[in-house]
Order: sequence, then structure tokens, then C-alpha cells
Amino acid sequence: MLKRKVNFALDLRKINDECSPLDSKLSGLYIKLFAKNNELSRSLTKFLKANQMDYFVIPPRSDRPIQIVIRDLPQDTSNDTIKDALVTEGKFRVDKMVQLTRKLPVILNEL
Repeated sequence: MLKRKVNFALDLRKINDECSPLDSKLSGLYIKLFAKNNELSRSLTKFLKANQMDYFVIPPRSDRPIQIVIRDLPQDTSNDTIKDALVTEGKFRVDKMVQLTRKLPVILNEL
């Protein structure tokens, strides 16, 4: 996402000249830039960084961790027990575990 400035039309023209097959969409204060493939996305990021344009990258869903919530477990169940069960029986790689507490104890896992 590219931050929109006063001269954003010139910026878009530069970007389209350098990285030609791009789709762009106006979204509030930002311009969403959609690349057709990963290689084009990397070259776009390098171009934006080299020209010192204000931008940020949203990682694709395939790169984001899966978050799951496990409910209705006894309160005395340790995080290590749950992590071991997910790794051995579920064949998951657990990146982070957090004990959430509201009315019922809930555990958030990132796989």
C-alpha cells in the first residue's frame, strides 16, 4: 500500500513505467498496488524503497500464521501439555501460545 500524496499521479506513472503489469485501487489515504506474481511484488518493493516512497506491505495469507482458539479445557491444563499434543498428534508447528482469560479460560495458538 502506497501512501497517497499531492502528486500521486506522477508516482503511479513512475511505478507503472518501472513495474508494468500492476493493478491499483484507491483506498482512502492509500493506494493499493496488486502485483501479478511474487517476483513482480519483490521488484515493486525494491523500487518503492529505492525511491523513498511511503509504503507498507501486507503479507499474503499464505505467509501469515494460522490462529486457533482451544476452548473447554480444564483450567489446570498446562501450555506445555497442549503444545506437546499439537506437535505430536496434530503434526503442527506451534510458534506462540497465549492464555486468554475472560469468562472462561481460552488458549490462543499460532501455527
